[in-house]
Amino acid sequence: MNNDVGIRIGRDHLFCEDFGRYSRLLHADVPSGTPYVVLADGCSDPLSPDTNIGAMLLSLAAENQLFLHDSPDELHQAVMTTADYYRTSMKLHPQCLDATLLTARIIKSENKRFIRATAYGDGIIAAKRKDGSIRVYNVVFESGRPYYLNYNLDPSRKSKMVELFGGNPNVVHDWMIAADGTALHMQADGLNIKSENPLVVKHFPIEEYDFVAIMTDGVHRVVRVNEDGSEVIMPFTEAIERLMNFGAARAGVFVQRRMNLFERHCRQNKFQFFDDLSVGVIYCA
Repeated sequence: MNNDVGIRIGRDHLFCEDFGRYSRLLHADVPSGTPYVVLADGCSDPLSPDTNIGAMLLSLAAENQLFLHDSPDELHQAVMTTADYYRTSMKLHPQCLDATLLTARIIKSENKRFIRATAYGDGIIAAKRKDGSIRVYNVVFESGRPYYLNYNLDPSRKSKMVELFGGNPNVVHDWMIAADGTALHMQADGLNIKSENPLVVKHFPIEEYDFVAIMTDGVHRVVRVNEDGSEVIMPFTEAIERLMNFGAARAGVFVQRRMNLFERHCRQNKFQFFDDLSVGVIYCA
């Protein structure tokens, strides 16, 4: 097994608001040799200051708590409490923790091993089967404003979001990318934060998959600007297929190498990253 994280800053960002951790960066509460990846994507709204720091704190809190809780709900509650403790000790604004949180780790159940991937906020969960096809779960919010874990610490903010955006449903779009690159939109399942937990949890049996990835929503903002000012957005399914085309290069910093190749392809075809983009992958074999 192997795991790795790659991050690129968006074209117009002064600071990268994405942050990631993986199991080479060992933490005292993480079992040695256990693969995991964690990503956080800080909000770019000026009303949420210092989210580049908040994304770091959320990632570190997730790494701290990831193997201490079997329940995904309990995990995320503990992550938020821990991250807020870090924030308070640093005297940062409460809204610096406005960030999406994505995680993936190995779990065991009834003598079987799975990769469990979670998304709290917007982002991508993708898993590449041994036949080369990729199952993609694209988590989006109809309002364009993700429901962050941090809202749970401030009931008044949560109530205002529900009021402003009619419950702010998140929609999980299910896609299948065939081995030849053909993409098929399977279905879309919606949740509403008025009555349901917006946490998305997916499980992938290790014997069926080669790679499980989490990605921030920057994968939707790979853009070419033409001479007339018009924009061409790379289909996110194409970006995912290219980012997960590891071939036989699965040792060492395999995700960072893949992102270097993807960035080279983008430069050659005049595409740019209009938003921060992070990718974390566990190689299952």
